[in-house]
Amino acid sequence: METAVLKENGFYLKEENLEQIGSYVREHLGDWLKQDNVIPMDVYRFSIESRTLSERIVRVEECLKSQGQLLEKMLVQFDKRFEQVDKHFEQVNKRFEQMNKNFSHLFFYIITMGVFLSGVMTFYKFFSV
Repeated sequence: METAVLKENGFYLKEENLEQIGSYVREHLGDWLKQDNVIPMDVYRFSIESRTLSERIVRVEECLKSQGQLLEKMLVQFDKRFEQVDKHFEQVNKRFEQMNKNFSHLFFYIITMGVFLSGVMTFYKFFSV
């Protein structure tokens, strides 16, 4: 015995019959409403435009998502590039420190030679008179 879901005016309907009726009504409801002018054309057009608008919104969201991913990749690349530039500046800084050290040694040698030559010249003048 089949179970009855709905009993109206002596009719028994099964659940699968209700589902078939529901899908049929869903498929044709828009057309029926349009034919009988229950929904004005502007509202119907608006519903179509709103679907189109929602599709556009979805596309824009997807585009924004892809642009966000591209921005993330660019930021990673910028970080790598900044690290390379930092390493380069560190190398340049080491070179300047080495040059500074060399100039300090050179300055020391020049001063030492100046003092030595002054001493030699003083000694030479002292004994040559």
